[in-house]
Amino acid sequence: MSKVFTCGNPDCGTRAKAANREVGEILECPKCGQQGKVLAEFSQEFEIEAEPPKKGQRQHHPARQQCSNCGALLGVRDAFCPHCNADIRTGTAVTAAPEVSKYPPWALPAAIGAGVIVVLGVIIVLLLLVMG
Repeated sequence: MSKVFTCGNPDCGTRAKAANREVGEILECPKCGQQGKVLAEFSQEFEIEAEPPKKGQRQHHPARQQCSNCGALLGVRDAFCPHCNADIRTGTAVTAAPEVSKYPPWALPAAIGAGVIVVLGVIIVLLLLVMG
């Protein structure tokens, strides 16, 4: 990472190396006398070069990540791959725990049967009241 002085005057725009200065330090421009800041300039290794998208394709955010397990394109904040359920930090597939129901398997049919009996009882009582 190199340090570069950039003049604050838009008409001047002078840029100069500032190796012995701190990032954020305010200096006077040697050309026009205006104040400017020392900025950090990143080398080529940090630049992201992306090809323009082909017709009909979408341009993905450069910070997106790719699943190391299945190769799927993931969101910036994804921790698990939605396709193969791999942990992005470790790259290993995570098996889902089996679902455990808090009700026994006979509970739903019993509840439905009880509801039917109650409805039939109400109908019988109404018929007896109407007829009798």
